[in-house]
Amino acid sequence: GIGTTLVTVDALDVNGNSAVHTFEITVTDTEMPSLTGVPASITLSNDPAQCTATYNWVLPEFSDNCGVASFTGTHDSGFTFPLGTTAVTYTLVDNAGNIQEQSFDVTVNDSEMPTLINMPVSFAVANDPGQCGANVDWTPPTSGDNCTVADFDASHQPGAFFPIGTTSVNYVVMDAVGQITFASFDILVDDEEAPIISGMPADRTVEAALGLCSVAHDWIPPVPSDNCTVVSFTATHQPGDSFTVGSTEVVYTTTDSAGMVTTDQFLVTVIDTESPSIIRIPADISMPAEEGICTAVATWVAPDSEDNCGISTFNITHPSGTTFPTGMTTVSISTEDLYGNSAAASFTVTVLDQQEPTLMGMPADITLTAEPGICTAAATWVEPTASDNCSVSTFGSDFPSSHQFSVGSTPVTYTAIDSGGNISEASFIVTITDDELSTIDDILVDVVIAADTGLCGAVYDWVVPAMVDNCGISTITASHVPGDFFQHGLSTVQYSVTDNSGNTTTSSFEVTVADLEGPAITGMPTDVTLAADPGVCGALHQWVAPESTDNCQIQSFLGSHESGSLFPVGDTTVSYTAVDATGNLLTSEFT
Repeated sequence: GIGTTLVTVDALDVNGNSAVHTFEITVTDTEMPSLTGVPASITLSNDPAQCTATYNWVLPEFSDNCGVASFTGTHDSGFTFPLGTTAVTYTLVDNAGNIQEQSFDVTVNDSEMPTLINMPVSFAVANDPGQCGANVDWTPPTSGDNCTVADFDASHQPGAFFPIGTTSVNYVVMDAVGQITFASFDILVDDEEAPIISGMPADRTVEAALGLCSVAHDWIPPVPSDNCTVVSFTATHQPGDSFTVGSTEVVYTTTDSAGMVTTDQFLVTVIDTESPSIIRIPADISMPAEEGICTAVATWVAPDSEDNCGISTFNITHPSGTTFPTGMTTVSISTEDLYGNSAAASFTVTVLDQQEPTLMGMPADITLTAEPGICTAAATWVEPTASDNCSVSTFGSDFPSSHQFSVGSTPVTYTAIDSGGNISEASFIVTITDDELSTIDDILVDVVIAADTGLCGAVYDWVVPAMVDNCGISTITASHVPGDFFQHGLSTVQYSVTDNSGNTTTSSFEVTVADLEGPAITGMPTDVTLAADPGVCGALHQWVAPESTDNCQIQSFLGSHESGSLFPVGDTTVSYTAVDATGNLLTSEFT
């Protein structure tokens, strides 16, 4: 077999000599093992969504003339290969160590395009206020690849400013092998902002030019603007145009590049404030009434009117040749133009009644005495009458017949006023005399009262008598009033009343105050007991003399002994006696 074999050669001669010789025979296996069915090299696309590819193949077969020691491969069938070329090598070793190697290449190509996920769809937005475009936001797509994204770019970023119109937003993603995917969506920015007219004049009211029925009016034109472009700006009227009386609409129109139209307007109202004129207004007319009647006919040149825009109406209350009554009549003229402005004028026609009314049958003066108990008297007379060439408007007196007249002289005046205001007056005198005296009622009778204690008189109160007069009291006098202090003795209280006509009445009563209060003795010595003076049958005694007082006046105050007198043995009474001016007496004594 294969290997080294020792060959021994033994020689033995006949003589028994022997010799041994050895040698080796080495058999070597130089035949390579056989490997068949090795797959050919292959190129694969990546598995979906993977950066690899799994490859299955049929294992190769092997054999050897002597036997196989080992059979190995770098990769097994069903291995997942990365991107690129990978050599798969099989090694076959026979028992002799002969090695047979064969290999095939597995090339994995990335044929899967990179992806853009959540790609926005096309959409439209309105322009941002005041902008000729819009800042637009969107959620950007995400890039993906089965292997690696090498680059990811966008033509615009969210929040970018897009002009009016359609703009394509392009996204491109490239993977590591240079495969590129493109995607896009459109953003349409609509110009939805109409153009603006700024500084639009306000409605205005202007007066027509003097003497005209229109006026030229000026203003500061407004200014158009747009977030994009203004392509036209027109107006129905221009500053300085002439406007007739009435309201005229001035319209401005502007169009922007998107075709949006804005109109604005203001009113120019021309008013006619000019009043119409009245011409040939007659002067005031004054004329006397025609003889024997109360009217007169007046004539004048007829007036007329004119106006800057035209006269609508013209009226006069009295035409020339009208017969006017006495008094003042206003002739009114009025006119109104086509726009309501009016004018008025007037003049007066005065017809004078110059004849005064006549009073007839006026009474003579009357003298009466006031009726008993009242200060008036009723006077009666026959009413006079009045007449006038036109008519008597008012006729009367300030007092009617049978009126109660007060004491004194009262003129009674009759007044006649005719329709022309002419006045006639006549008067007579009504005299009422007051011969009635005032009365003093409830006069008191004479009274005697005692002097108040300790006083040489007394307060006396009484009810004032009532004094009444038919015409009223002018003065009241009294010698005393209730509550006066009356001195001891007799007092006369007299009332005197004079009425408004000078008639005087008097009445009186007497108040006699009697002094019934005796005198008082104060400081009277007390009883005293003395021892006889030595050698004398008696004793001398001194004391302080008492005093006497009275509410009115002390008439006399006498003592039976003088202080310092000699008193004999025994009891001696010493007395003091006080007598007041009224004769009231008081005696006091001590022993």
